[in-house]
Amino acid sequence: DINGNTSTCTSTIFVQDVTPPTALCQNVTIQLNAQGNGSVTATQVNNGSFDNCAVASLSVTPNTFTCANVGPNTVTLTVTDNSTTGSTINNANLIGHWTFEPGVESVDLTGNWTNLQTFGGATISGGYLDVTGGAQFAKAPAYAGPAITNKTLISWVSLDNINMFTGSALTIDRIATDNFDGIIYGEQQAYRWMNGSSGFSRTQAPVPGYAETVPNQQVMMAITYQDLGGGNVQIKLYRNGVLIGDYLDNPLGSWSAGDAEVWFGKRHGSGISGPGQLDAKIHEARIYGRVLSQSELQGLVTTYNSSTCTATVTVQDNIAPVAIC
Repeated sequence: DINGNTSTCTSTIFVQDVTPPTALCQNVTIQLNAQGNGSVTATQVNNGSFDNCAVASLSVTPNTFTCANVGPNTVTLTVTDNSTTGSTINNANLIGHWTFEPGVESVDLTGNWTNLQTFGGATISGGYLDVTGGAQFAKAPAYAGPAITNKTLISWVSLDNINMFTGSALTIDRIATDNFDGIIYGEQQAYRWMNGSSGFSRTQAPVPGYAETVPNQQVMMAITYQDLGGGNVQIKLYRNGVLIGDYLDNPLGSWSAGDAEVWFGKRHGSGISGPGQLDAKIHEARIYGRVLSQSELQGLVTTYNSSTCTATVTVQDNIAPVAIC
């Protein structure tokens, strides 16, 4: 003020990138192989696409061809930029956190879970866990944190194949008995997410729910579980921070140190056996020992800007037939 007295305050400025990348395509000619098959990559179709920050990924569809496709074919290149993330949240009661980043690929950053084990060819590289089919999965086989009742499960996941159903993007399961909750894809309703649970004891079809239609698109799936007393639980499902299901059920699930494990890929299991298959990349996963609000979940949503262009892939068959006399 005019007398020289001062005070300060702080504020947070969130910087967002809302400018989509520029997608540039070029036409490609490919040859079928001796088996009559051919393919094209996004890199082949890309013609110098760019973004104001950085291009994160390229994908092209369709990308496989057969004798039925000889001649010109239209393909679509999708260019996606780096993420624009919302606000940070209070990480109190964060009891499980996997980022899959180099140096901590298998590590739970909270220290409550033992390192992830991968099976069947599942891999962790480039900042994500990659699982395909029922044989490929990962699990953290032991837990040493506080007792879990109220909780929030969150998984940042992209489905490589939206037609592969019944697997989990994140499950918490007991070791000694069958008692699990999980973010499950397409088990009761094709293309739709649900809370998976032992014997469907805490499972209902979310209303309105959400049907996935686009592969290779990262989404943030979250499920919250709130103890209402008397063994009852309120379960809410969110996709990218948008509520897609809210219902009451029972009994409330609980887990304790020494009797809990985490699964990715399979719904749940015993040892290294269990049901469910998923073809997906899991980019990050978190477990909170409390119920996150919708506004907190919206603060964790990662959005992406993308754009598309089309190109012509000309398929040629230059292999002569085999004459047998």
